[in-house]
Amino acid sequence: MTLREPTTADAEALAGLLNTQSLALDGSAELSPESMRSWFDLPDLEMRVVDGPGGLEAYADFVPTTGTDWAWIDLRQHPAHPDSGAALLDHFEARTLELGRSVARTIVRERDAATRELVESRGYAPIRYAFQMAVAIGDEPPAVFPDGIAVRVMRPGEELDVYEAQNDAFADHWGFHPDTFDSWRQWHLERDGSRPDLWWLATDGDRIAGICLNRMGDDGDPEHGYVHVLGVRRSWRRRGIAEALLRHSFHDFRGRGVSRVTLDVDGENTTGAVRLYERVGMHVQRRSDTYEKRLV
Repeated sequence: MTLREPTTADAEALAGLLNTQSLALDGSAELSPESMRSWFDLPDLEMRVVDGPGGLEAYADFVPTTGTDWAWIDLRQHPAHPDSGAALLDHFEARTLELGRSVARTIVRERDAATRELVESRGYAPIRYAFQMAVAIGDEPPAVFPDGIAVRVMRPGEELDVYEAQNDAFADHWGFHPDTFDSWRQWHLERDGSRPDLWWLATDGDRIAGICLNRMGDDGDPEHGYVHVLGVRRSWRRRGIAEALLRHSFHDFRGRGVSRVTLDVDGENTTGAVRLYERVGMHVQRRSDTYEKRLV
């Protein structure tokens, strides 16, 4: 096996690897080659692959979270090569220490027994879980916003205001640490597939009370919409704004030919997000577990 840094020329093969794993685990493809190519433009994202006799056997990317003691390692293995990711963990655990972090975190899908066995054998332990939720949308009921709250799409020049609103809305969420504005802009607005025309703001006068930042699904299916960020600032919570933003997004997606919407949520979210999503008809379609390992 050979460990190397991939290039955009590998995008199609990388998408094939990730989709092979996702189809084996959950019965659905994960991303298109076009979406995979956009990952190469993301800031602070390091990628490595393992080549074997038959081609790509494993992939991992690495993000050293700004201002924290941890780094994320996102490991994917071909189902036919369940131990191929060990070299990637070796590499990125060393990078974690090199960058002055002492903790490595990774995410393992519930049905991925091979990766779970690998990370547990190396001393990782589960600390959190998350859900991917989905809904088939049809004739959605109209969104009802509280008195005094309006909804509109983000306007050019409001990017910094939206960034600040997102940081405020997630300040009390587990594991949240704000990116710099430049990094946030690159992750959210400057990558291929960014869709600011799908960003909805709930406003109270000239103040942003809540945000719903949407895009199309990474799998390339034109009928798949994705709710990337949904958050309400603390002062405006418990008034139905999040549900109204979600229903408004469903209605907008439906008008664009979308029939299925997904999102990801912390399974232990303390603001009642899982209950909200169930209330609007969403169901859990897969679970993932966050594992952590202290390296020093």
